[in-house]
Amino acid sequence: MDKQPEADLVNRAFDMALVHRKPDKRLIVHLDRGVQYISTFFRRNLIATGARQSMGRKSNCYDNACCKSFFHTFKTKEVYFNKYCTRAEARSSIFEYVEGWYNIKRRHSTLA
Repeated sequence: MDKQPEADLVNRAFDMALVHRKPDKRLIVHLDRGVQYISTFFRRNLIATGARQSMGRKSNCYDNACCKSFFHTFKTKEVYFNKYCTRAEARSSIFEYVEGWYNIKRRHSTLA
């Protein structure tokens, strides 16, 4: 979580996912067209890890249905029910939701 969605944040999140998930060499990373995902900095990281980049078509929500499903659930079950007073409070609550509940109890079948 950061104030701006910059390439450094995306790189740190990607590196953390690699450490925790330990994907095999056939990893495909599906992204939207955000500037942080098309940056040279992030694309070099993908290439260095051997991951292949997949990018959805403009304005086509079906290209990344799993991610869209996650964010819908995340917003309706966590974010809209809380009034975070500080960024630290939001970070803690969101971490607990994602790592303590969602990833454990509600993993999407395509991620198993």
